[in-house]
Amino acid sequence: MDSLKKNPFLAGLIVAVAVSIAASGYWTYSAFSRFAEQQQSLDGKRGEIESLQASKPFPDQNNVQAAKAELKRAEEILAENRKAFAVVAPSISPQAFQDDLRGKVSDIIKRAQANGVMLAQSFYLGFEVFEKQPPAVEEAPSLAVELESIYAAVGKLVDARVKSIVLVAREVPGQAQQTPEGQTEKPAHKGKNQSEQTTFALRAFSLTFTSDQASFKNALNSIVSAKPPIFVRLVAITNSTLSGPPKSGEAVATEQSPAAEASAEEGKIKPVLGRELLTINLHLAAASPQKTAQ
Repeated sequence: MDSLKKNPFLAGLIVAVAVSIAASGYWTYSAFSRFAEQQQSLDGKRGEIESLQASKPFPDQNNVQAAKAELKRAEEILAENRKAFAVVAPSISPQAFQDDLRGKVSDIIKRAQANGVMLAQSFYLGFEVFEKQPPAVEEAPSLAVELESIYAAVGKLVDARVKSIVLVAREVPGQAQQTPEGQTEKPAHKGKNQSEQTTFALRAFSLTFTSDQASFKNALNSIVSAKPPIFVRLVAITNSTLSGPPKSGEAVATEQSPAAEASAEEGKIKPVLGRELLTINLHLAAASPQKTAQ
């Protein structure tokens, strides 16, 4: 002790070394404790993962009951929709169908002339093949239902005063149809031991026509609200004016109609947009009775 008193530097050095050793020991103990905790947590999570990977999952019983209830409700909704859209094929002879077709074509032609709607030269509501020859006896009832839907849709176009009806094309039974996505749908084949019953089905047809925007809106709204219902599958629209309006006032003035020029003289502003002519192709589908296998 006397030597330490005589040499204070040595005493201070010894105290500093002792404090450093104590601090190092505390830090080492703390680090080891944290490492042990992290290692224990890692081992626990690794055990949980291995347990989950080795286990065989199974649904909760409450979820199973909820899924069954949802499936049952979906089946009820589908059954209600089938009942609401059910179509009963009328009892009609081939000759009667041909007479009905001729009468509906004549009615559309008269209404189109009265409303200023141009029709294709070979217009026959898409049933051109039956203009001169009646259908088969078994085809007449379903064709009569299809005729009602197409007649109603074309009548909506005429009542909306579209510019012209270019084409009415109907789906031909038994042939592969081209879907909007470009994929071909082939008709289903029935087995020998399968029974048949009449149920709800869809029969596709398309309408191509030209119209201004207002008449097109009125026609489309009328078609989607028709009874029996007509379903819209695809609407393709081509605008007659693909470029924007000219920016110079002189170019605009040269393209004005006499009525627009008169309005301009009165100090009114002529709208440039909204006067284009549209070419519309509607892909539609209507309810049709069809025999399907069970």
